[in-house]
Amino acid sequence: MTGFGSAIYNATDCVVTVEVRSVNNRYFSLKTRLPGLVASMESRIDSIVRQSVSRGSVDLFVRLEMKSQALSWSINEKRLKDYTRAAARLGKEKGVANDPPTAAELLALPGVVESSEKKTVPPRIVQIVAETATKSVARLAKARHVEGRRMAAAIAKRLRLLEGLVGKVRRRAPQADRARMKRLKGRVDELLQGEQKLSNDDTSLQREIAFLADKSDITEELDRLQSHFEQFGATMTKGGSIGRSLDFLIQEMGREINTIGSKASDVKISQHVVDAKAELEKIREQVQNIE
Repeated sequence: MTGFGSAIYNATDCVVTVEVRSVNNRYFSLKTRLPGLVASMESRIDSIVRQSVSRGSVDLFVRLEMKSQALSWSINEKRLKDYTRAAARLGKEKGVANDPPTAAELLALPGVVESSEKKTVPPRIVQIVAETATKSVARLAKARHVEGRRMAAAIAKRLRLLEGLVGKVRRRAPQADRARMKRLKGRVDELLQGEQKLSNDDTSLQREIAFLADKSDITEELDRLQSHFEQFGATMTKGGSIGRSLDFLIQEMGREINTIGSKASDVKISQHVVDAKAELEKIREQVQNIE
């Protein structure tokens, strides 16, 4: 699911800004962009995000601004002497003017002024970044939850359409069974014509017809579909991560619908099956984005 969350922490010595956004993906992936001072927090940030997100492509950005009073500066005396010696030698060897540089010009030379900022950030700053990231991820999760409610309503509507199509198949099934039995008996009579007529006493042939009819019966598939519908509805109302459970149920629904399509030799049922597959695919696409 898509969503966005951000949080800012303004401390006396730093400002931490965390932004996180997600887009649809049936799997989980996380990309982080951390400043060098907190680059080692990547695994901790990953853990924070995974506590609230299990599906989706997530991008998280951390901006850390150390306030000026928190930094101190020093002059690299050796590098400054190297510059002045080089300038004196250049003036002597090349005969160019060598006017004394101003202090501002010297300080502007690369590497003369160095920050004494430590390469490692204090534990307190690390904790601030972690807390700010947690807040931004919580806001992302809230945004995703709002979208999830809208998506749940759309899926519920699709599911009702799918149940309606399966209901049409169930109502059509008895008529289709009778037509199939009539065609089957007529075909057997046709094959036996000239040898013997199929009568009520031809128990072996009747058993064979019953066996073939049973192979074409779709009652069990319809009953299992109804069970899957009920499980799907119950799962939708549960909390936590339900996307993979819904994925599984959709796979099972697809299996039963395909079996009905292969068993039924009825034009109307076949059309209902085609429509049901199309509706199920629309549900599948939406479910793959659910947490």
